[in-house]
Amino acid sequence: MRDKKTNILCVCIHNSARSQIAETYLNSLSSKINAKSAGLTAGILNPLVVKSMLSAGYDISSNKTKTVESIFKDSLKFDFVIFVCEESQAANCPVVPYEAEKIYWSIKDPSVFEGNDSTKLEEIKIIRDKIKIKVKEFIKSYIKV
Repeated sequence: MRDKKTNILCVCIHNSARSQIAETYLNSLSSKINAKSAGLTAGILNPLVVKSMLSAGYDISSNKTKTVESIFKDSLKFDFVIFVCEESQAANCPVVPYEAEKIYWSIKDPSVFEGNDSTKLEEIKIIRDKIKIKVKEFIKSYIKV
């Protein structure tokens, strides 16, 4: 009998960076997780995040951005909803229409980074690595190995 996977939804503002990174790491670092990501609105995948993830060994270039509303229309229920937006943005996060454990990670939004691409890539690398650490901590705390 197959073990049931833990369903996780990662949410940020536009599903263009932070939630995409979290989804990728959750799915790649544990075979017991089925992670999806979405935004309050569907934005455009951040090309510098795509580049940063590629340098870490993950090709997310074909990922599509999705809205939370579209994800909740599916029949899949999530065990956890991880909000990767900054605390100041959390007030805009959607109401989950059923019982799910909510986790808040205050991660800086790459869309507000200033400077040239090289400077932005350095800042994106920091948040990418921070998300990876948080994902590993999450797996260690919540997912039975």
